[in-house]
Amino acid sequence: MKTKNLIQISDIYFVNEQLKKFNTNFQIFYNTKHKKYEIHDLTLSNSYVISYDKYPDEGLICKFFQTSRENIQKTLKSIEQHNDKLAQDKNNLICDKSKEQMKEVAAFAQKKGDGNLTDQQIGNIIS
Repeated sequence: MKTKNLIQISDIYFVNEQLKKFNTNFQIFYNTKHKKYEIHDLTLSNSYVISYDKYPDEGLICKFFQTSRENIQKTLKSIEQHNDKLAQDKNNLICDKSKEQMKEVAAFAQKKGDGNLTDQQIGNIIS
């Protein structure tokens, strides 16, 4: 974590304590370069979580939880879309493979002449 422009603060509204209920590694800093209060995760090298213009108060907590909820919803939606795509791709692969195997069975049946195939012959074609 880069601390060049960050000053750790002890807030008078106990916002740090409320944040630590969510994640014990969160800490509030004042960024002297951007002139904003920021929440950082002390365990991460890229630790920036969220910024706030005013002195830390309940508004910072509300903004933090709102942002967290939005990010969770976006992440869950992204995971759901990814899983749906994987399932669709798997179904498409199964359908394509089935079509190819049925074409092989039909082609073999036409070559045989009478069109009658035993279960053994069909099994040999599709395996």
